[in-house]
Amino acid sequence: MEKRSSAEGTEDNNVNEDQKTGLFGEEQSEENGDENMRQNTNVDEPLEKRTEGVESADKSQNESNKEKITLNEHEGKGEHKKTIKNLISAVIVLSGVAAGSFFIDIVQFASGSGYSEKALQKTNVFVAGDKTWVAFKEPAIEVQILTVKDDELENCENCDPSMALVWLKRFIPTLIARKVDVSSPEGKEIVKGYDLKSIPAFVFSSSLRESEFYDEEASVLFEKKKDKFVLNTVGLGIPVGRYLETPEISGNDAQRGNKDAKVKIVVYSDFQCPYSKRFFSEITKVAEEFDDDQVLLVYKNAPIELHPRGEISAIVACCARDQEKFWEMSRILYDKQNEWSNAAGTEPFRKYARSLNMDTKKFNECLDNKSHFEEIQMDKEEAEDFGTSGVPVAFINEQFISGIVGEDKLRSIINNELEK
Repeated sequence: MEKRSSAEGTEDNNVNEDQKTGLFGEEQSEENGDENMRQNTNVDEPLEKRTEGVESADKSQNESNKEKITLNEHEGKGEHKKTIKNLISAVIVLSGVAAGSFFIDIVQFASGSGYSEKALQKTNVFVAGDKTWVAFKEPAIEVQILTVKDDELENCENCDPSMALVWLKRFIPTLIARKVDVSSPEGKEIVKGYDLKSIPAFVFSSSLRESEFYDEEASVLFEKKKDKFVLNTVGLGIPVGRYLETPEISGNDAQRGNKDAKVKIVVYSDFQCPYSKRFFSEITKVAEEFDDDQVLLVYKNAPIELHPRGEISAIVACCARDQEKFWEMSRILYDKQNEWSNAAGTEPFRKYARSLNMDTKKFNECLDNKSHFEEIQMDKEEAEDFGTSGVPVAFINEQFISGIVGEDKLRSIINNELEK
């Protein structure tokens, strides 16, 4: 059957029933496949109205599609508005924090009860009450000061670190000091961990390395141990208050007195040193005033680089010790210090051995082979480990003596140790 256009339907409004059936009947239904459209079409209505119905359905579908598009757009706009609201909320919160911080700054400044970090960043000097704070670019440097309790300082005057701390703060103004009792568990742990031998001891935090003081050649004043820095107090001239341990006494050391004596005196000396000469005379004289069961005198060699003949003279004394003539040879070396110090060879030493009726062959072999060289180096290293920077020095039990102190002072120290 030939299909008719809607225009033909418009021209003939008197279409018969068969024609209506042919236009909208079974064949039309198969072509469009639209069951809903066929059921909703009234065959009694004019073609124009039926066509309008189709157009109305299409229009309704288009409107529905438009509504879907509009809904999606609305949902997108809703998400966008939600994001904007979140941003506005964040701005409000941050503004409130800033305003609150500013308010706190004003209140603290007006009341004098505090000062904000932000304000401190903008000033180099801050005054509050009777105190003044000065800004530094240096890092805060912590130092642990090991010493005795405050009530024990009376019996250990040099254990007081106050003067040394004043000096250190001149060069390290950002220093934060904390005293630690050397006899406390913490103190004992620090002593063991950093191999400390005397007090007061100053153990600096690792931030010391970042300071200008450390960079400006002051690093020689410190010894790095593990993660911290220990100040060389003796090298810096800070008096030793008390030694936490004393030098070991070995069988090779020259000794006078009983090894079980209550007072043990260990001397580090240099035969070419004029100060050692005087100290040797004083300490030997005072020690002879006491019984062997009271005082043990021990001599260790510690020649310094300043004295080029100090090392060979120490070997001479050790060679004499092999023949039990150490104290006698030592006295000769100090008494004739100018003679052998200015001599070019070793003849003066051989002459001294002959004057003491020593076995000159054995002595000469010992001298020529420098048999005790390593032993002397060990004594020197031991002295350095105790922080000594020169000679003469001595330990009277745990008390440290540096330089010449006089016979009366030596005698007084020994008597005090005997009374303990």
